[in-house]
Amino acid sequence: MRPIIFTTLVLFHLSCLPVRATESACRLPSTIETKMFKLTIEPGNKMAHLESGGQCTDIYFPQVWLKASFKKKDMEKYVSLNKFDQQVTAFKITSNIIGFHLSSYEVQKSGSSQTAVGQDIFLVHIISNQTTFKGIDNLGATKRRQRLPGCFSATHSGFLLSDMDNDGNIDIGIMKEELICKRLKNTEADVMEGPYYKQHPIRWYIFDKNGWVYYSMFDRRFPAMSYWELPLIGIMKSPIDYVMGLSREPVMDSD
Repeated sequence: MRPIIFTTLVLFHLSCLPVRATESACRLPSTIETKMFKLTIEPGNKMAHLESGGQCTDIYFPQVWLKASFKKKDMEKYVSLNKFDQQVTAFKITSNIIGFHLSSYEVQKSGSSQTAVGQDIFLVHIISNQTTFKGIDNLGATKRRQRLPGCFSATHSGFLLSDMDNDGNIDIGIMKEELICKRLKNTEADVMEGPYYKQHPIRWYIFDKNGWVYYSMFDRRFPAMSYWELPLIGIMKSPIDYVMGLSREPVMDSD
């Protein structure tokens, strides 16, 4: 059966963002911040930026960071991995470092497959020197769905925040779920059966000065202390919840 994950708001205090000498300082509310920043992408401009509406210093970074650099699957030829939502989630890593979560998702506008795909990107911003860099490289397509002959498949990765190694920095846990379609045996027709539900062991990316790095020693570990789940961006339901909501039959657990 699919486990239930309880979501708790982050009770963090995000420190002042860097400011110019002529600007006044600003402070973010002591929660996960989903409305203060928005992603702005201008066609023809090599730089994208996290816009704060004049309340704080805007944060600029190369647009190329948003381009998928991994090998695409066939289904991703019909939808883009680079349709990012304007919503941005900010969270505190340390008293001097802020993390940003950006997410893309596009649904096929026509066709019976109802294909959809997206990716998630994490940026790191150091307040003291106003340096910004990519926090995790190439997570791949972190969410997708596709209707196949006789079956609807889906994948979704959710994200937890916690200090797994007790060093005072916030680490990121990735919880991947799948609805898997299996080809029917002893049949000439290209027909699938399922879907079958599978939850992968949680994988932890531990924060250091260069961003979050995957450490297998933390696999399958659930936080012993406080943890928080990042909210969805740009969608009301994950691809898993969307497909399960359409299913007339109980979803079976995968072997």
